[in-house]
Amino acid sequence: MDKTGEKNNDNRLNNKQKSGYSIFNSMSFEISISKIIIGIIIGLLFSFVFYSFLFVNREMFRILSANYSYKLWILTENEVNFYNLIFAFISVIFGQSVCFVFWFDGPKKLFKRHMFRNNSILNDQRVLMWYFLNWFVRTGTSFAVVFIITFYGGFEVFSFYPDYNYVFVLIIIVLFLQSWNNIRISFKRQSLKWMLFSALIITGVSFGFSKVDIVNYHRINKILQQNKISYKYNLTLPESNTYQFNERFSQLVNIYVVKPKKHNNSDDFITLINKKEVSPDSIYNELEKLNGEKNHMYRRFTIYQLYIDKGIKTGVVNNLKFQISRLGLSRIAYSVVPVNRDFNQAYYNNLSILTKLPGIDSSRLNIYEFISQLNRLNKEFEIVQLNNGDCLIDNSLVKIDSIQSAVFDIMIKNSDFYFKFYPNDSVDFQKYISVISQIRMASNEIRDYYSLNLFSKKFADLYGDEWETVERKYPLRIIEFTDDLIRFLNDNEKNTHKDQ
Repeated sequence: MDKTGEKNNDNRLNNKQKSGYSIFNSMSFEISISKIIIGIIIGLLFSFVFYSFLFVNREMFRILSANYSYKLWILTENEVNFYNLIFAFISVIFGQSVCFVFWFDGPKKLFKRHMFRNNSILNDQRVLMWYFLNWFVRTGTSFAVVFIITFYGGFEVFSFYPDYNYVFVLIIIVLFLQSWNNIRISFKRQSLKWMLFSALIITGVSFGFSKVDIVNYHRINKILQQNKISYKYNLTLPESNTYQFNERFSQLVNIYVVKPKKHNNSDDFITLINKKEVSPDSIYNELEKLNGEKNHMYRRFTIYQLYIDKGIKTGVVNNLKFQISRLGLSRIAYSVVPVNRDFNQAYYNNLSILTKLPGIDSSRLNIYEFISQLNRLNKEFEIVQLNNGDCLIDNSLVKIDSIQSAVFDIMIKNSDFYFKFYPNDSVDFQKYISVISQIRMASNEIRDYYSLNLFSKKFADLYGDEWETVERKYPLRIIEFTDDLIRFLNDNEKNTHKDQ
């Protein structure tokens, strides 16, 4: 009787194999070869479509990160490859779940064998996909909104790669193991070899998908950055220990002095006013035209933001300031970055050293009136910058790093004085900014000292009358005598003598 039963089983097995069935006898589950092939095709198609969806969404968020200054979330090649691989793994694991659903799903029969087991596997796959997709979309969207779209420069501050790449690796491992959870419970050790085989297939397909760029992200970078100054020219901002944050973007007029991407001469430079290249001889006319287009009420509040490459000679910058002064425009700001910064230069796009220029050939804040007011003070101290960047302060040689201490001593011992600063046209702009930064650090130090004693707060935290009290006690009076200004004053003096 046993032999008869075995023969019947063998005959039934042969008949099913002939009719197109492959039996996973180790798993006690029957599935047709055609269904296996169709399931694999559907799973691969779903995987590729879902991978494309994730890829395009990443690029969409990158495009949305671009702001008014064409600042874009740029990914390195390693980051792109890593995120592509993670997207591919997630997509292929989802594709595997689609395969499982297709294979285990079928007409519902009340007393069908293994119906409860099949339903359990189906529910497990569907719940896994929808719950993970819900969590992934919420988390990804929250990250994109907070760190990419809303928070200015957020993608410069926080990135998952490379510091937190292990989080994605753990997500992939957990997602894969969870997809086999119910199958492993149902088939025990019998399913282990299929799980290992699945891991190898998923890894291979994922690496293949990750090499496919659905969108040419290099092209996107080029299109969105073609108007970005630092992309078209060389612009490395000077470093400073003191700075302020510009908040009134609508009142800024951006002026750039940059170096060309390809230059044979280190002294080569290009001037741009509102991203338009302007020759040195046309700067005055261009500024006059731009100023004439502004409403008279807003002219006095306009700040001319100077983005100067730190390798540009100071004489170039002084000539630019002289042209601005000739129009009676006084409010300028040097764009700088912190000395010990934690992030990329692009993140510090709005840090500046604010200052005012005396007007030349202008009734407003006239240079002669300004000098006359300073001459009423009891004492003056000269700061002369040398060719190496160091300074002579009251005829004493002071290294750049020691200027803060020297100026602090002068300010704490004197109350009715001012500084005459003679910048050196031949030094790099970085050395000029270093001197200005040191002088302002000394001023901030003595103001903080007085403010803490009087109000128990730092000077930067004061407002209104408190701020004015400290500022009047320790004012920073400084006038720059550039070579252009000195020539202008000498020529005017000669002309005056001729007229007389």
